Amino acid sequence: MSLTQKVEKTTAANTTTETTVITPVVYDWIKRFVQVILPAFSALYLGMAQLYDWSSPEKVVGTVALITTFLGVSLNISSGRYVQSDAGTVGEFVVNEDGGGAAGYRLVLNENPEDLANQERITFKVNKNQS
Repeated sequence: MSLTQKVEKTTAANTTTETTVITPVVYDWIKRFVQVILPAFSALYLGMAQLYDWSSPEKVVGTVALITTFLGVSLNISSGRYVQSDAGTVGEFVVNEDGGGAAGYRLVLNENPEDLANQERITFKVNKNQS
């Protein structure tokens, strides 16, 4: 299983390869690990170290805090790149507004509609065009 995926963006002129992003499954696992597991472990270790007189608990808790901070910043960067890449979208919801304020709507799919029926959740990018 690959930890990353290449995101391709097609334009009228050509196809370019965008930045590499973490897959959604890996992202969700790391996010839970950073937000729940590491802080819980840190609190557990500090409490047990005080109860049982373990030496240097502040070094262990400080190390966990540094790792948590590093992973949190990395996730934030990855999340921003993922949103900018449109990798999680299955198409566009196009809104065309004329000069009088009337709007027309169009759904542009990047995938076969039958394939979308098997997914739990789908996301569209909103594209607003004003004529």
